[in-house]
Amino acid sequence: MSKQVTVPSFNRRRVLLSIATTGLLSPLLIGGAEPHQGNDRHPIACRPPVPGADIIIGKRTDDILTFDPHENSSSTAAEIIGNLYETLITWDGTAYAPGIASKWGNPSKDNLNWEFYLSPGHVFSTGNPVSPNDIIYSFKRLFIIGKAPASALAPLGLTSENIEKSVKFVAPNKLTVSLPAGAATQLLFPFLASAAGSILDIKEVKTRLLVDTSSPPMKEFDWLDARFDRGAGWLKSSSAGSGPFRLNNAVRSDEIVLQTNCYHASYAKAHRIVVRDIPDGREQIRLLQKGKLDVGWNAEKPDPSVANSRKVASRKQAQSNQNLRDILVPRANLLVLGMNIGDASLSDPVREAIKISIDRTKLVSKQNASRWSPQQHFCPSPLLSLPTGQSDDLALDPARAKTLLNGTATLSLAYAEGAALSSVVRSLAEQLAAVGIAINLQPSVSGRAFFRGLAERNHQLALFSWSSDYLDPYSNAYAFCVNDDHAPTPAWYCQWQNPTIAEQALAAAVEPDTATRTNLYLNLDNTLRIEGPYLFLLEETAQVTTKTNIPMQVGVIDNFTRYPLSLHR
Repeated sequence: MSKQVTVPSFNRRRVLLSIATTGLLSPLLIGGAEPHQGNDRHPIACRPPVPGADIIIGKRTDDILTFDPHENSSSTAAEIIGNLYETLITWDGTAYAPGIASKWGNPSKDNLNWEFYLSPGHVFSTGNPVSPNDIIYSFKRLFIIGKAPASALAPLGLTSENIEKSVKFVAPNKLTVSLPAGAATQLLFPFLASAAGSILDIKEVKTRLLVDTSSPPMKEFDWLDARFDRGAGWLKSSSAGSGPFRLNNAVRSDEIVLQTNCYHASYAKAHRIVVRDIPDGREQIRLLQKGKLDVGWNAEKPDPSVANSRKVASRKQAQSNQNLRDILVPRANLLVLGMNIGDASLSDPVREAIKISIDRTKLVSKQNASRWSPQQHFCPSPLLSLPTGQSDDLALDPARAKTLLNGTATLSLAYAEGAALSSVVRSLAEQLAAVGIAINLQPSVSGRAFFRGLAERNHQLALFSWSSDYLDPYSNAYAFCVNDDHAPTPAWYCQWQNPTIAEQALAAAVEPDTATRTNLYLNLDNTLRIEGPYLFLLEETAQVTTKTNIPMQVGVIDNFTRYPLSLHR
């Protein structure tokens, strides 16, 4: 058997064009510079890649729309972002740990004011050292752009207007963070360690701006003004970070090459990383067995109901290979069935009938049991442990579901094809058919196509996975309870607005007492499961299969995952 290690536990490119006097469309760059691809200013010591030394990772990557940490909403992109950028602090699996800041402390009694001390030696892939301005203006850019990553952090009380007063350098290596009164202080450290807290090379980003000259002239130049794209176009496929890797014009989502950051402390031992779009877990196992893949992400055994003996034998052969190991890590990732209340077919009785028709244990039995477990709550257990007892109103009751339907119904189910969900989809369809709901399957060929279709909000039912953005329950509470038209959250996709529940979520976020906060989230969960347009189905444990000489670190949050810097020889 393979060795097993258990670890505790649409964004679109915004291109601003001006019409020249010739009448032709042409991009106008700051300073008149021509655009150039990637981070191309390397030190002389930067050696070329060693042929055949790349570390190859196979996983699904077709949900990526951008690598901009301030605009991204893709789980896969967040994982890659965590290897391109550094944050002020990090998470070591059990506690917050040093990042760009080597230590912190001296909080005020109300935890609104903190001091962080920066460590020297952090250098961007351009050769520019990380400076105080990079930290301040990275945070300012996040809140000025105001996309999904910033919207989920609103209870912190930080805005583009107050960020320069709230985050200050009082000494060359000393940073103070002051939150406004009433802020959700529990969100500060989760934010600082999240992908949204990534620190960008501001000098580099400034050279990549596109400007719309049709806008009125400004009294004072500000590169973060709406007149400029704030580097979002270039950051869609390139990076400006100080992490161990960098991106150079990664326009192909089927093969993403992470070059080494020649200025990073790990450079002497680092290899290139190649992330390939291989969504089929069985194909990953085959490539691992043949030595053509170093890491397989959720490389599952085939579904016994459809696999032939040859495929099963192939998996057994891979498991017996002593050069492979499985790493199991609880993840803040849920599998959810969303119901679009904008569709008249999904009335209250129909939604309730769906909720009491699904036996989650049957969904698990159709999947790799080491990867999935039943989960009925809005928040995954690594973020918040809630009681497992189901409300009496939502107890499994197919007979009552038939009564609620008072006949039969036909609904469509949208999902991303090839996302290891086929057996779950079949089980959902079978269980709903048993109570009188016929399901028309609407698979999408890619993650991008699925979420773009979801953004049109014409679906009826949609099966999707949802990953938490940061290590706090409010990440999910915001996603499932708040529909403010600022971010493509599940609440927005399902056209559901409930101001009372949104206020409950905010009250829980800002509550300073831990026990009271947990009770508020428990009450919110009970209300959300009954009134919300969701059926929470399963919770993920990542199963990453690697060669035994690959030191892979899998994170509970996407950007906590660390790609291997070297091979164990």
